[in-house]
Amino acid sequence: MYVSNLGFHVTDEDLKGLFLEFGEVTSAKVITDKVTGKSRGFGFVEMSVDSAAEEVVISPYPRQSLRRITTTVLFQAIVIPGSKQR
Repeated sequence: MYVSNLGFHVTDEDLKGLFLEFGEVTSAKVITDKVTGKSRGFGFVEMSVDSAAEEVVISPYPRQSLRRITTTVLFQAIVIPGSKQR
């Protein structure tokens, strides 16, 4: 999921913690400026179960420091039994 409107002090661990209540978080990454190393105010979260990600998108939460963060599901992989994954 793409997550925006993050506070500039949010770390990868903070971002992961925001989504743990919805299910297992496999990765959480806040995007930082290459020169300054400061947060750019957005990041990406991967969850192990698609339904958990969908629940986040429709939820009135998560909130981070009284800010309503925006979440968008970018891609859902469809795995066909017996097929090779890329």
